Amino acid sequence: MSAPFFVSVGFDNMVCANRVLAIITPRSKTSKNYVKMAKEAGTLIDVTMGKTVKSVILFDSGHVLLSHISTTTLRFRFSNIHQPKPWKSSEARREQDLGDDDVSVLVDSDGGDEDEEEDDFPLAQAELTDDEDDEEEEE
Repeated sequence: MSAPFFVSVGFDNMVCANRVLAIITPRSKTSKNYVKMAKEAGTLIDVTMGKTVKSVILFDSGHVLLSHISTTTLRFRFSNIHQPKPWKSSEARREQDLGDDDVSVLVDSDGGDEDEEEDDFPLAQAELTDDEDDEEEEE
């Protein structure tokens, strides 16, 4: 079993993401039936703090949670659980991957990558400069 991940559902309330089955809108007839049945069974959890209900979260235990956070926001929070936060810069990513000592190998003094187009064909550029020198000597 994977480690539990907790996601904020508003007002400093957290839920275990591994136990969530669905996040649905409260306007549908199905969600209203789920809320009604959970209220009768005593498994309804209201964390709206008196605000309007914007999402209904269904759990594998049969509990139903009412949240003030919209379904779109909750979907975003649940979908980004396992993804690492993006790095602030490409240099930080290189430092993480290679360590501080190896960064100088990948970065030029101007801060660009060594794999630029002008460096792709150094021999062809050298041949052109030699031909130009030969033409100047002939004149």
